[in-house]
Amino acid sequence: MNKPQSPMQQLPSSSPRPTSGWRGELELSCKNGQWGTRLVATRHYGPLYIQKPFYPEGEACMHLYPLHPPGGVVSGDELHLQLNATAAAQVLLTTPGALRFYKSRDNVLPLNPGQVVTNVIAVSDHSCVEWLPMESIVFNGAHARNDTRVFLDASSQFIGWDIVCLGLPASEAFFTSGALLQSFEIYRLQRPLFIDRMRCVANKTVLKARAGLAGHWVYGTLVFAPSSEFDSSPQAVEAVLGELRQHVVAQGFEQHIAITGFNTVIIARYLGHSTEHARLGFEGLWRIMRPKLTGRVACTPRIWRA
Repeated sequence: MNKPQSPMQQLPSSSPRPTSGWRGELELSCKNGQWGTRLVATRHYGPLYIQKPFYPEGEACMHLYPLHPPGGVVSGDELHLQLNATAAAQVLLTTPGALRFYKSRDNVLPLNPGQVVTNVIAVSDHSCVEWLPMESIVFNGAHARNDTRVFLDASSQFIGWDIVCLGLPASEAFFTSGALLQSFEIYRLQRPLFIDRMRCVANKTVLKARAGLAGHWVYGTLVFAPSSEFDSSPQAVEAVLGELRQHVVAQGFEQHIAITGFNTVIIARYLGHSTEHARLGFEGLWRIMRPKLTGRVACTPRIWRA
């Protein structure tokens, strides 16, 4: 199996490229020091930027909200985000609103997506990154690609989720044409730790089959990837899984959320009809796991209350 490229090779250079759409690039470098976790370097190109860091839980942990003023991704658009966290940095990233993939032009093919979003997160030297974006909405007729790649070393850890809504079912604008190619990949020391890939093509059997989405239009994945310092013995992992599953049942999510452990990673899956319901379920699991991994109680990003 070919090894993935190093994180620094993943983000394209900032030089303009010929494109029929709008290209946005944002690279952020964070590190911990005398004054806590700080944003020490940024590079951006196009309509993707960071306004300022926030510290609602003190200087140790920095909250970042990448901004995309257009608010949606149309044919020809490309958005590339990279975060580099080093020197025991503690970073939480979320987004001000949903990521919207709008309808593509008619000449775009499913295997040649017209709308591309790439997130690359490199975490090293006892750092921790929490990637908790709002949902992605795939409008009817969109042909999109949405990739997230995370690179860890032995001492670093990651918490992240991805929630997708196909179409706008509340407005009866169902996902009857278009496609989404999606990947969520985590590597530790350049070796695959968790690889999750999804190809949703409208009107295909997988969207309605019991082995696929079973007719649901919202699905999500929540991943906890602890560092090597976390007790990953079978007994300890099973105890954590039991606690999370008890919470799922107690909160009435047992018909929508399933939890498993694989390759030192704890994975929660959601399948249902509401992005708000998915986010509420994942947030409850995050509140349980965050203190176990970081030693800090959950602190709700202020943008979620806006």
